[in-house]
Amino acid sequence: MPNPLLAESPIAATLGRLDTHLSALSGALQGRDAAALQAAADELVAALEAAAPVLRQPGALTPTLRRQLAFAVGRVAAHREALARATASVDRAIEVLLPAPAPAAGTYGANGYADRAAATGSAWA
Repeated sequence: MPNPLLAESPIAATLGRLDTHLSALSGALQGRDAAALQAAADELVAALEAAAPVLRQPGALTPTLRRQLAFAVGRVAAHREALARATASVDRAIEVLLPAPAPAAGTYGANGYADRAAATGSAWA
């Protein structure tokens, strides 16, 4: 629930929009919808770009707004970690389902003879 004292500030409004986009990103991550996730990420990036000039104003960030911003940064870090874990899980599943191809046994070569490893020794006995 937004603080009514902070709602008048343009910076508070900007942080509120960022929080809304972070919540949408969180919902898309939980829903496992790739299109919604991409859209939420794009909207968050656009909101961050729009917020940059507002956040750069001298003396604009009060201690309360700094805490809000730090909390938002923490949420982004948590989303990044959750996404990294999900990616690693998918990678492991793919490795199980599609194992690396085994080296060719090569019982017979193209000319019908058995394939042999290249000799690396001397012919002198």
